[in-house]
Amino acid sequence: MDIKGKTIVVVGGAGLIGSHVSDLLLKHDVKEIIIYDNFIRGNIDNISNSINDPRVKIFDHGGDIL
Repeated sequence: MDIKGKTIVVVGGAGLIGSHVSDLLLKHDVKEIIIYDNFIRGNIDNISNSINDPRVKIFDHGGDIL
């Protein structure tokens, strides 16, 4: 799968698995990563490294897929 230049949404991006997925995606030439999380289980500390990258955005209105 070619993800070069793509915008990717990581559901649960501030959780344990989602934060690691975001970190791995940043090693590729993606256009943007949108973290979609309601921060009930996820934690801002989990994404502290990746949030400094200008390609990473947190969905403004929070997020819950339910």
